[in-house]
Amino acid sequence: MRQEGTILLPIDAFDLDESDVRARHDWAFHRGNIYWLWPETAPRAWQDALSQIEMATRQILTAGRATQALDGRVDDVGIAAYTSGMGPLLGYWAAEGILPVTGEVGAVLELHYRHNTLRMAKLAERTIEAVELIARAGIAVAVLKGMQTAFSAFPEPGTRPLSDIDLLIDPADREAAGVALREAGYRPGRTIPLPPQQCWRMEGTPELSRSLSLVHCDDPWYIDLQTSLDRRYSAGAPMITLDLVFGPRTTEEWPISSAGKVLSSPLQVLHLACHASCSFENLRLVRLVELALTISKGVKHGSFSWYDFGRVADRAGALQSAYPALFLTELLAPGTVCPTILTRSESQAPDAVRRVVRRLTPTNGQRVLRCSLEERFMWTSSLRGLVRQLRHELLPAEMPLRELLWVYRMRAWRVLRGSVTGRAPAGY
Repeated sequence: MRQEGTILLPIDAFDLDESDVRARHDWAFHRGNIYWLWPETAPRAWQDALSQIEMATRQILTAGRATQALDGRVDDVGIAAYTSGMGPLLGYWAAEGILPVTGEVGAVLELHYRHNTLRMAKLAERTIEAVELIARAGIAVAVLKGMQTAFSAFPEPGTRPLSDIDLLIDPADREAAGVALREAGYRPGRTIPLPPQQCWRMEGTPELSRSLSLVHCDDPWYIDLQTSLDRRYSAGAPMITLDLVFGPRTTEEWPISSAGKVLSSPLQVLHLACHASCSFENLRLVRLVELALTISKGVKHGSFSWYDFGRVADRAGALQSAYPALFLTELLAPGTVCPTILTRSESQAPDAVRRVVRRLTPTNGQRVLRCSLEERFMWTSSLRGLVRQLRHELLPAEMPLRELLWVYRMRAWRVLRGSVTGRAPAGY
């Protein structure tokens, strides 16, 4: 619903031309930080806006309502809402009257919510089509992450932004699934070794973002066809073996289409926590909210228990790998994470991981302005892992020459601009 008096911005208020988008990325690249694309916003003001969003989010998650208006320079709040992934949900909360906002800020957040509602309606339709065509080929397929939680945990699908559709199949079915996707108009893109996956893009869909101020309804999207749940934080880190616990007992029917499966609640929470913990560049505030909402709704409906979570995590040997996300989720929404589970996960995590994570907050866990060597190596606790990590840092495996040259150029600019640090900073 929309509150009376809400200002409505035109749907194209923040649209950019392709040349503008490319120019922003070039500017960021040559400043040594490919993640910071906003010359109009000072990092300190952005951080202050993020802190406001964190405070309001904590109050809503724990008390059902924010007590202080989300205010400030509209560019700063808007970019903070975008980078944290919280824009659509904040817009929804404002419309529901549980998040006080000023006029201009409210208008921007409403546009975040409106765009993502249109986008998620389209992506949900595409996901159903893809799942059903893969299933018709005799292939079992599971829907992962955002396309599951948007319908199961968030108040409305339009409040959970996502850039890709994550589907999981058996490795033996990869070729047959590719045939089905090709026949439906998808074309294969780059592959990623871990978790093993291939990107599939529908012909005619955009390749560049339409806006750098919000998740645009016409932004690029693609299917990530994965063949494993296993992952690791870095090349030298131990493997997170979630495949050990994936099977009929840890999946259930996808409510949106009986052709697909989803992870049952204990494995879903573990998967979300491990995924969020594996990359601080992607550890956005919305991922912690996603965990908190998934846990609280699972507990409420009786589908999730910490006992079951502990059993699944122990079988996979993954409790330590979930520690960063569990720690930050508990900071964001106190009382969400079982104290015993949190203590066990912390005790199993390497000392270097505990040192880094204890300096983080829910809003600065996502690294945007700094690249820390301490963070890159914090899961590397064996000599073999250290050698493997160093080799990967010097010569990333399975990377085309053009991409490898781009990586070295990016690293050179980072060093020149001073955005590489040895110790993980307490800030951003």
